[in-house]
Amino acid sequence: MLVDFCTQPLDRTSAIKQSEDDLLRSAKHGGSATISNLSACTHSETRRRSRLRGASTRNSCWRWRLNSTRAGRSSTSSLRRDGAPRSLLHRELVGGIRPCAAGAHGARGAVHAQGVLRNEWRRITERASGLRATKGEPLAKITYIVEQYGACAWYRCYTPGAALRELGHDVVLDHAPSIERLKETEIYVFQRPARSVSLDIIRKANKLGRMTVVEIDDDYWNLHPTNPVYASWKDSKGLRVLEESTRAAQMVTVTTKELSEVIRPMNRNVRVLENVLPAAHWPKSPKPVSKDSGVVVGWAGGSAHFPDLKLLSGTVEQLLRQHDDIIVAIGGMKQVPFESHERLHFYESVKIEHYPDMLARFDIGLAPVVDSRFNRCKSDLKYIEYSMIGIPTVASRIPTYERTVTHGHDGFLARNPKDWLKHVQRLIEDADLREEVGLRARELAESRTIERSVCQWEEAYGLR
Repeated sequence: MLVDFCTQPLDRTSAIKQSEDDLLRSAKHGGSATISNLSACTHSETRRRSRLRGASTRNSCWRWRLNSTRAGRSSTSSLRRDGAPRSLLHRELVGGIRPCAAGAHGARGAVHAQGVLRNEWRRITERASGLRATKGEPLAKITYIVEQYGACAWYRCYTPGAALRELGHDVVLDHAPSIERLKETEIYVFQRPARSVSLDIIRKANKLGRMTVVEIDDDYWNLHPTNPVYASWKDSKGLRVLEESTRAAQMVTVTTKELSEVIRPMNRNVRVLENVLPAAHWPKSPKPVSKDSGVVVGWAGGSAHFPDLKLLSGTVEQLLRQHDDIIVAIGGMKQVPFESHERLHFYESVKIEHYPDMLARFDIGLAPVVDSRFNRCKSDLKYIEYSMIGIPTVASRIPTYERTVTHGHDGFLARNPKDWLKHVQRLIEDADLREEVGLRARELAESRTIERSVCQWEEAYGLR
């Protein structure tokens, strides 16, 4: 699936649902869908343009253009009986797209990272990217190639890509690199490339004088055996391709300084671009502190974090025993290393538009992380997400959070079970402290938005 970032606000019509199945069918049959910029036009004008482009007249706010993807041929091939095109489906939507899954990592986390083809990537609301239509020739043509539509692609490709688009660059998101796309691209960014075709395109792009960038957000060379993806990465062809691609690329972008040190022996040109949030997608103001009702102590994440949650085993049970009016909430997982309890609640995985709402149900955020070589390279994203809601965080005292959190000022750091119990209890019992720490954390998080940081991507790509 190929997504060309849109810049118009979405007119919420039934066309979205009517077109979902067609888009999914297109992807299943080898096609790719492009959602492009359009200036605003009336429905009657859209219908007229649609007929000229061979569109189905049942959706007046979609325009289709059909092209063949084989051997560079171009045609206006007819639709299959089920309505899906036999060749490339180019959709031009009067509207925009909604960002896809964000937040937790893992096989299935607090946010749906799957099913993105049909929903998340092409929806938008007034709380999403809020892009303005660009005018004139683009400043630069940038293509992001993602290995999998999910949380990592959302933060590391979609979020900066949407912001770059707003500045006037021509930005495309795709999962399938191609020679055809290479001819139209000045900057090719490969997110965690693990396929041979990606490596081939990187080498060809280098020969053509294009800028090639490999984007890596985790230390895949030091995965822990308990990680759900360990078996699929350890000594795999994908890992070898990733390493060769990292060596071949002109530049590598990573999330942390620690990860840059892992990558540097493979490629000396490494740039650290920290994880940031799209401010328009998150609440405009911090969550008010409730001083009357029970406190919700929460965590959200995916199955890869089960070992991290084990750090809280015993602490959670003790908190529930000592405080009759608190709730411990777990978002995105049901298998946890805690004893069952009537006030141990589980929240279902949510789509991206509801992820901040899930976190806003918490009064205190937990961020336990096992101190391992792999985790020392991870970012402080969970702390930034909690902080953007305006709630205080208690996090593990490891480099992941030590470089961001000022203990006792905008968060708390715990080294052992005694620390976890002490800091969480203090926040439970002191609403004023929760408010003070949460507000200071929110102030820090507001400095970690793509709106304030997009210039770093421009500088890394040589656009400033």
